[in-house]
Amino acid sequence: MKKLLIFIIFCSFWYPLEIVGWGVDKHRASGAGGSDLGELSRTDVEVNRKMPRILVFFEEQSIGQANSIRSWDSPEPAICEGVIRSMFAEEGFGFIDRVVLTDRIDAGKSHSDEYAVGIGNSVDAELVIVGKVLTKCAGNIAGTIMKSFRAGITGKAIRTDNGAVIASASTHGSSVDMDDLAGGTKAMEKAAAQLANLLMPQIIDGWLEQAGSITMIDMTVHGIKKYSDFVGFKSALETKLRGVKNIRPKKIESGTVTLGMEVRGDAQSLADELAVKNFGCFSLEVMDVSRNSIELRTVNREP
Repeated sequence: MKKLLIFIIFCSFWYPLEIVGWGVDKHRASGAGGSDLGELSRTDVEVNRKMPRILVFFEEQSIGQANSIRSWDSPEPAICEGVIRSMFAEEGFGFIDRVVLTDRIDAGKSHSDEYAVGIGNSVDAELVIVGKVLTKCAGNIAGTIMKSFRAGITGKAIRTDNGAVIASASTHGSSVDMDDLAGGTKAMEKAAAQLANLLMPQIIDGWLEQAGSITMIDMTVHGIKKYSDFVGFKSALETKLRGVKNIRPKKIESGTVTLGMEVRGDAQSLADELAVKNFGCFSLEVMDVSRNSIELRTVNREP
């Protein structure tokens, strides 16, 4: 009976700590400065719908180790890249698979921000995260066989449509181990986790803020059979869709119309809205969406 009473008292102290979130993984619970990521992201649904597709490039170097440099074109994935992808994916971000980069990276070319943006555009990434990490051993600890390791890391997030940097940070990670490879790896992983926590809230705020800016979009619609249908469709775009203006025909031929327009937001949000609109005798089926273009076709409605 006494043991049972002690157990109940112990649970009464522990249970409230779990309820308030003391057991929550720190990188999910707080971003830079301890801000709540759920609050920064304006709800998970909004983040999942509007966050960019990301491509990650990291250069990693360990001082004092042979063959210790991982570059953009290294056959082995970068340690930091894996950590960042994992943490961002947990918050609803999408990533471009590095498999598609085969033969796209020139090993002899300078790995500049502009080069990263160019590669990102070639695989339809909307954001590239570029960074460097340098790890070194600080020596043995107080004459023991254990060694101290420190990794310094910098990173930035760059939009591929205009080359604007919307997030940047630098930090470090440290570890203690007797093995050089294990110690350096642990320090890199800690540094990458710290960097992800610093970049993520900046990216969320920066991307959602710029999502309200004006984007130039080309819209191609197949199946417009009559000129009167085109006039009615253009009028509906101007009056029924929020944030769409300055619509101008760019090409009209054989039932296919291409329109240029200014849109407040992005192509995917516009495509989602078009897919559920009623345009009288027809509706629209979305065929393809890229960063600056939408392709649709008309679907006749039942009379």
